[in-house]
Amino acid sequence: MCEVLVDHARRKQSGQRGDGVCKLALDVALNVAAFPPNGLIALDSVLNERKALDANAARIVELPYFAHLTLAEMAEAQGVHPSTVSAQWVHARAWLKRALDP
Repeated sequence: MCEVLVDHARRKQSGQRGDGVCKLALDVALNVAAFPPNGLIALDSVLNERKALDANAARIVELPYFAHLTLAEMAEAQGVHPSTVSAQWVHARAWLKRALDP
């Protein structure tokens, strides 16, 4: 799903296909991540770098952003206790903020 969203963001930035204008049904549009195309591409780049260092931390960021999972759902998907995911999420968010801030 991550790759689909990033490819979509890249196409929107390319200036083709109506300069990023696309029609979506309202129910579909509400489920699309509210992340600007530039930010989504930057997020993908940072996550790819992070995967090389710590794949689990990158996964903790991908699950809520791209799969829209809650902490409980993330814990279930990874087979760990929700408090573990909560601690990892706090760390991952701090790292992500530091990586994406100019």
